Amino acid sequence: MKMESYVGSSLPLWRVDRRQMGAFLCIAANDVPPAVSKRIILNVNFAPTVKVPNQLLGAPLGTDVKLKCYVEAHPNTINYWIKNRGEMLLDGPKYTITEEKMSYQVTMWLTIRQFSRNDIEIKLNSYAEDFGNQISVAGGLTEAAKGSCSVLGERTLVVVLCYVIMLSLLS
Repeated sequence: MKMESYVGSSLPLWRVDRRQMGAFLCIAANDVPPAVSKRIILNVNFAPTVKVPNQLLGAPLGTDVKLKCYVEAHPNTINYWIKNRGEMLLDGPKYTITEEKMSYQVTMWLTIRQFSRNDIEIKLNSYAEDFGNQISVAGGLTEAAKGSCSVLGERTLVVVLCYVIMLSLLS
């Protein structure tokens, strides 16, 4: 927590970014008690970003695979996972979807139970027989941030490279 003071009737802020987001406290005081204060919240709208901590994950067929990504945006986004040709994944016995929100940051997890060839799309690829996509999406209408994701399959090993697409909501 950074504490600085400024004396004046107004506090000019120029070229603010998300690092300045937070609460500001305005205190009016003179020689006559009590002092009066007002808390003002500064929110800064910024384009979404997506970070994937593990670009490459591997797991044998038939095991559980857990994908993770971090989303940062203000205003908040609507987040969901899609795979292959745009099929939206729903929380259920095959897929477990969790989200943890903290201010403008969201951590998203997708657990794929019993990872199988049905979870990947078969295409020609010079490095492997099987190729598919798992996509994390934070949806909305304005900005987009993208990264790439593929699922490379061999006979007993499936390697997952997370692919993330994100759009922010209008405020």
